[in-house]
Amino acid sequence: PGGDLAVAAAIASGHLRVATALETAWVGEIGLCGEVRVVVGIEGRIAEAARMGLGRCVVPVAGRKERVSRGDGIEVVEVERVAEALAVLRGG
Repeated sequence: PGGDLAVAAAIASGHLRVATALETAWVGEIGLCGEVRVVVGIEGRIAEAARMGLGRCVVPVAGRKERVSRGDGIEVVEVERVAEALAVLRGG
């Protein structure tokens, strides 16, 4: 659970011929209507991405106060829909 967004980013990357940034982690489940849903243990996943040296983590919108105050040096990009995640993939 929680790998849907990463798989979608990989598929879109191939289709759009845009490389995903190696320093970006993608975490979230995708609903049937394209919404990106929060997953259990998201704080731990963000922390692990930071420990692995990744600079950015794309996650569902939720629990903003907790993540912003972390200060672990990782940029957290919050998205509500797959379309927003694709914009991040394209560099937007």
